[in-house]
Amino acid sequence: MQLLERYLADDTDATEKKQVDQWYDTYEQREVNLDENKRQQLADDIFDHVRGRIGHKQNTRVFRLSPVWRVAAAVLLVSTLAFGGLVIMRQQYSSADLHASNTGDREQRSILLPDGSEVVLQHDSKISWSGDFKTGPRELELVEGAAFFKIAHNSARPFTLKLPDHLQIRVLGTSFSVNAYSNEQYISVKMKTGRVALRKNNQLLGVLLRGQQLQFDRQAYTATIKAEPVPERPIIFDHTSLTQVAAKLENEYDVHIEVPEDRYSRSVKCSGAFNSRQDVREILQAVCLLHNFSLHTSPDHQIFIISMTKK
Repeated sequence: MQLLERYLADDTDATEKKQVDQWYDTYEQREVNLDENKRQQLADDIFDHVRGRIGHKQNTRVFRLSPVWRVAAAVLLVSTLAFGGLVIMRQQYSSADLHASNTGDREQRSILLPDGSEVVLQHDSKISWSGDFKTGPRELELVEGAAFFKIAHNSARPFTLKLPDHLQIRVLGTSFSVNAYSNEQYISVKMKTGRVALRKNNQLLGVLLRGQQLQFDRQAYTATIKAEPVPERPIIFDHTSLTQVAAKLENEYDVHIEVPEDRYSRSVKCSGAFNSRQDVREILQAVCLLHNFSLHTSPDHQIFIISMTKK
């Protein structure tokens, strides 16, 4: 097998070349019980397989065998690579579901995952994932570096982000950034919207809310959560429709708000003064209380549903 590959790559000495040539000469006397079409198809398939395994090196001379030689190579490889070929095909099949993306020095890359989640990969960073994010488990690994994640909401399929040092982040839908360069002592997770649970193996290290940051010390094996000041911006409603209220809060907090479409709801006008440091749920509760609505919230506080209060 190795001799044949080196022969095809023109990497044999005179003795080895003569040995292969003699084998081919004796093979021309043999009968192959295949019709011409099957013979040619098998020869083409095996030749392409051999050429693929050898690769295309710049200094390698690639040439095609004569039809007889190619059929001989087919018979030889079928007999010697039956098991090995099966292993190779299995490896190719399993690795086809593996995906990875990385950046170099001073490079940044935006990646849209099949489930609609977005990743902004910072310099010298790498992520990997396997399977189909549309239907299978949503699991991704930050192998190295830093990235910002905006995870598409799906309560039936939570998103798991694996980090170095056996850390894991589990989310339903939110946005956050992670810094986990291997040459730095700390791994940090900084929240923008929503909430996430951070674990190390099976131990819960903490639940992070909007504006909070967790630092994990790789040397001391300790985790610290601290809150960063959220910029204070006024949120003013002045005879604003319920639909416009929802749109403004969605833009400010990166959440999804569903409003009823009945005649009363369309006629409601909201007035009030709030600020961006307030929790979005607090603002929506105030609006609902004033106008006799009910509020329902998803477990991750990313989806809010306003409905008419039942009498």
